[in-house]
Amino acid sequence: MLNDDDEQKGYTWEAGYADGLNIGEVLAEDDSGSIEKSIAKFIADSKKKSRQNLRPQKIRLGIMRHVMIVIDCSRFMTNKSMPPSRFAVVMKALHQFLDKFFEQNPIAQIGFITCKDRKAERLTPLTGNVRILKDALNSLTEAFTGGDFSLQNALQLASTNLKGVPGYVSREVIIVMSTLSTIDPGNIFVNIETMKSLSIRCSIIGLAAEMFICKELAKCTKGNYSVALDADHLHTLFSKLTAPPSTSKSIDCNAIRVGFPPHKVITTRSFCVCHNDSSPISNRGFICEQCGTRHCSIPVECSICRLTLVAAPQLARAFRHLLPLAPFTSLSVKNRQCAACELNIEVEGFMCGKCSSIFCIDCDSLLHESLHWKQLFNDRFLEGLLMASDIDQPVYDRRWFNNLEFLYVRDLILRGHHSQKFHQVYSTQECVAVFLVNIWYSILRDNVKIKFGLDNRLKFYSRIMYKEARKDIKSHAMGDQKRAKFYLAPMVRYSKLAFRQLVRLYDVDVCYTPMIYAKNFLESEKCRNSELSVTKEDSPLIVQFATDDPFILSSAAEMVYYCSSGVDVNCGCPKHDVRSKGFGSALLDKPELLADMVAQTRAKILDSNFSISLKIRINEHLPKTVDLCQKAEKAGVSYLCVHGRTPSQRSEPINEEVLRIIKLIDIPIVANGSITTRQEALDIVHRTGVDGVMVANGLLTNPTLFAGHDYTTEGCVKNFMRLSRDHGLDWMLYHQHLQYMLRPYSYITVSEEHVPVRENRSLRLVS
Repeated sequence: MLNDDDEQKGYTWEAGYADGLNIGEVLAEDDSGSIEKSIAKFIADSKKKSRQNLRPQKIRLGIMRHVMIVIDCSRFMTNKSMPPSRFAVVMKALHQFLDKFFEQNPIAQIGFITCKDRKAERLTPLTGNVRILKDALNSLTEAFTGGDFSLQNALQLASTNLKGVPGYVSREVIIVMSTLSTIDPGNIFVNIETMKSLSIRCSIIGLAAEMFICKELAKCTKGNYSVALDADHLHTLFSKLTAPPSTSKSIDCNAIRVGFPPHKVITTRSFCVCHNDSSPISNRGFICEQCGTRHCSIPVECSICRLTLVAAPQLARAFRHLLPLAPFTSLSVKNRQCAACELNIEVEGFMCGKCSSIFCIDCDSLLHESLHWKQLFNDRFLEGLLMASDIDQPVYDRRWFNNLEFLYVRDLILRGHHSQKFHQVYSTQECVAVFLVNIWYSILRDNVKIKFGLDNRLKFYSRIMYKEARKDIKSHAMGDQKRAKFYLAPMVRYSKLAFRQLVRLYDVDVCYTPMIYAKNFLESEKCRNSELSVTKEDSPLIVQFATDDPFILSSAAEMVYYCSSGVDVNCGCPKHDVRSKGFGSALLDKPELLADMVAQTRAKILDSNFSISLKIRINEHLPKTVDLCQKAEKAGVSYLCVHGRTPSQRSEPINEEVLRIIKLIDIPIVANGSITTRQEALDIVHRTGVDGVMVANGLLTNPTLFAGHDYTTEGCVKNFMRLSRDHGLDWMLYHQHLQYMLRPYSYITVSEEHVPVRENRSLRLVS
């Protein structure tokens, strides 16, 4: 039954209805009859309200979190109220939650419990390995659901898994509940008291309607209880559970041992503790410094010696919650620019109490909710790092939005990490520096959007309106050439205009677009404008299509003739969703069809400077690969791009012998696969005689690869930022590109004489 307080509050919809009656007062018109100012004020007030709910600065947080997630797998999960089904929406939300959770809690652990047929079963134990958790989620299907849900059994199993963890760990249970009832074998209030006595915080996300027992459980255990309205609201509710919760003073505080394993190339055969199946093991791994056990990824708790293994940047990200940025003071300003984005402040500004800088509401939200930091470092910190390095002059910009201070700090760490003086201040300076280097692992959050300019981007339809633009297109003829050509491979989402322009600055000769479904490209103007954006400088450019229809391919090629140097057919993608449509590597067994596609396209476009190519993988039976290449040659293919693996192979070395055999055919060959340096590319050309080399992941992590640089340079990142703003790039994609470029710098190595110092250092993880 509801208590008196709940009855007095009434129903939530009543308050919403009352607010709706006053909508005229909220959206008042100005003198010109516009409501834009009212809308802007309404949005600003909403954002200010969220600012008032910020966590106090001096509060104890549970940084080490052990969380059991209970997934309702009853028959109600197949309900279609959240299309396509509640189950599908929850699985997608959980995948995204895992990424965000471990980004903000790198030393936490999560376990899964499923509940159906009134029984609760542990799907995975507590672990910090995201791969294991995602594989477990992928193993669940809608066919697995059925029966009824039992909240009591789920709580009992969760408490059994959490009661044995150390006292300094924050114990939590997150329940995703789709049903409106719980069928329990006993008194559930006894279990609620047990959870309360064990200091286990229980949070519930409902998918149907509010239930009294769930509300009581969350209230007694100091958790949260919310009901998701739709899929977007569900993602928002999960996001609120990523930040570390506050803890009581009664929780134990303890210093724990943390190891920083080096990231090494494994040259000898060895077992990996995280691979219990037959999946291929990478040739790189992390070696526990205490027991020598090999792990494929970190953070993780070593299963042999129980040492927590993390990287310094990951540990540094956990500490940002202990040093929150103080709230800014709101004030009315006119004709002032935001100190961050430099846009005019329209409604209200927010002033920092330390430096008196004034920010707009969007930048204030970004600083407090995502960056958790205002100024990356001050002069005193900069001078301290300079003393520990061999660099004389700093190059940086004061504004955090356009600056590259992180690159400067990164360079200091990489050049000075062997310095004795640098290691003497490890506990403060280096930890903060590593944190700054990885600051944007959490730049994008919720509804904060950065506006990139699109003025210089020339959309697809703008090119085909002027056929004289064809004269600007560079030919991609592969005749006599002084050296092998370098290619940017087609990568879904990543090989967009801004990135293509970037790699062209560093000796890439030819760029591919991301794979485009040819049928959608022909039928949808929206698809054409979103999938293909070009400039006059973006040449030579090869447009890659996915299709199994000769007419569709020839029609699409005719459409892009005036804005590209050629077309390519994807015959190598091994992904299931592509193969199921009959595209990608499914075409390898249809050489006659591929030959017909090439012949019809060549018959429609007679210009010999317009190339028609195939990107293939090798067949498990070599004669079939040779037969395909010979038939493509007779049909008039311009060149072949050969990925030296079969469709079933992923990280295995490429088969250079097959490349040498295919090169005997009288058409140019471009090799692809497992190339990470310029020297590797030149070696493959020398050993196989191919006419070009194509790279995908290698250019993602190092766009300067073909220019001879071992890692992404500072100038390269500057150019990427400039090109992203000039040509327009989705902010999330921009964020992911930066992650790839800085991946080689994610792990800081130290000389052998300093390893014991780092191993023996203890960290207090509760403030």
